[in-house]
Amino acid sequence: MTSDIKSYYKITQLLKQYNFPFLSLIPDNKIPQTVNLIITTNSEKHYVNKLNYLTLEEIEYSETFLCLIMNKINHVKSDLIIIGIDPGLRIGITVYNGRKKIYWNVLSSINELQKIINEISKVFINIKKIIRIGNGNKKVSNNLARILKLQLDEHSIIEIVDEFGTSSLSKSRPNRRGLRDIKSADIIAFRQGKHYK
Repeated sequence: MTSDIKSYYKITQLLKQYNFPFLSLIPDNKIPQTVNLIITTNSEKHYVNKLNYLTLEEIEYSETFLCLIMNKINHVKSDLIIIGIDPGLRIGITVYNGRKKIYWNVLSSINELQKIINEISKVFINIKKIIRIGNGNKKVSNNLARILKLQLDEHSIIEIVDEFGTSSLSKSRPNRRGLRDIKSADIIAFRQGKHYK
């Protein structure tokens, strides 16, 4: 909900990117009861202050805005967030709320990964988080676990997971490489691993 053209464009582009259905409204419009989340701007949020909303400013610079949206839409009361990480030159990451996938991406650096893990921790405060890291390269996975452990809260644990068989898509066409990293992270997320202390 916004009357600002630039903000409208940004909001709709973000929603289209992840195939979220949406209804376009301006502040004077009556909000249908079927609407369970409103995305607006900081300057217009007073129009919706008693409703479930996010501001463009909250999500615009957030790598994990999809988590924010899913959390708000579903009024998430999850007791478990599972994060699968396929480390390498490209880092595949998937995030599940229980069995529901709420975020996925392919990253190019550990710094990007740290930022995303930090944002996820802020979205899901006081909720148990299991971070499972594939061990295809033990030195890399242990280094990654050590780095992430420094920033995690007491509700988070790290497991190192056997990656055997996670690269079943390795013979896919080159333009599917990002998909392979995400698929591997999916598999890693639901494999029991060894607790990293």
